[in-house]
Parts: sequence; structure tokens; C-alpha cells
Amino acid sequence: MFDLYRLGARLRSYRKESGLSGYKAALSSGSSSRRIYDYEAGYRTPSLRTLMQLCETYNCTPNDLLLDSSDPVMAEIERTYWGMTKD
Repeated sequence: MFDLYRLGARLRSYRKESGLSGYKAALSSGSSSRRIYDYEAGYRTPSLRTLMQLCETYNCTPNDLLLDSSDPVMAEIERTYWGMTKD
């Protein structure tokens, strides 16, 4: 089952790592600051289009936001099927 709270925590972490406020992230991604807050709090699920815009804004991949990289199975899937590693 997908955990919206984990997604929200990752979104918040990438936003802060990018040095953006919720308002600036909203402007960059074409969303509203209220929606950014709702995504980060786990109250709302971003659409695929919004998720891709947020990835572009935060300079990350959908895998970074959606997959638990501490899970060795998911890490192997990333490596095998997507050619992505975090070294």
C-alpha cells in the first residue's frame, strides 16, 4: 500500500534541500502553495503531471520520491530496470 505521508516527507525534504519555500516551489511547479502544503502533509496525492513538475523543480526523479531507497529489493529494481544508482 502506498504511504502518502512518506511521499509528503520526501517532497518536503527535496523542497528544503532545493532551498525553496512552499510559495516558490508552487510558482516553479505551476501549483498553489496550499496544494504544496497538502502534498507534503499527506492530505492529497499529486497528479502524474504535478509529480513530474515537482521532480523538475526539485531536480530529482519520480523514483526518488516514490520508492523507498532503503529497501534492497527496490534498490535492485532501480538498478536493473531503470539504470539508476545512488552512489
